[in-house]
Amino acid sequence: MEKLRKIALIPAYMPDRMLSEIVMSLYTRCFDIVIVNDGSPKNFDRLFSVVRPYVSLITHDEHRGKEEAVKTGLEYIRENFSIPYVVVCVDADMQNCIDDAVRMSNKAIMERCAKAS
Repeated sequence: MEKLRKIALIPAYMPDRMLSEIVMSLYTRCFDIVIVNDGSPKNFDRLFSVVRPYVSLITHDEHRGKEEAVKTGLEYIRENFSIPYVVVCVDADMQNCIDDAVRMSNKAIMERCAKAS
């Protein structure tokens, strides 16, 4: 059975400095990370450049809203990652805890393994 990849999707509009902590925490837990910069002003470019080596970064030219950012991220994942994978959506402001993302992805992996048995 193929290994199930864990992908964290982060829609981000004007994120704070916590973004780099979130990315590093997910990265050290073996997540592939996709960030959609949802049209943040140019003064946020530096923050996105700090995390760029650890993520796939997609940028909207203008703010479209969280729903569109999630759609963009999911389309990118579908086109650029091979199945099987599990996607968890993580807020750039830590509204959804990293531990929750890990717990949700691990549960999906365990359920898939159980079905395959």
